[in-house]
Amino acid sequence: RQMRLSEDVIRFLTVRVGEHEEGPSIMMQKRDDRRDREDRFGDRGYGGGGPRDRGPRREREPDAAHATTES
Repeated sequence: RQMRLSEDVIRFLTVRVGEHEEGPSIMMQKRDDRRDREDRFGDRGYGGGGPRDRGPRREREPDAAHATTES
């Protein structure tokens, strides 16, 4: 557990241990951390979430840089 081996590698290894540790495995602890991360954003989620309530965008004004290069 201390070596941070890939989960795929661990599936094919046989490891002898003196005694088993109490509590959830490392993989189960990682899943618990994921739940904590989801809660941290509240109801917004990762992308800000929900439909926009700002209305349509306004028309852009021409850039000063484009106005000088086009002339």
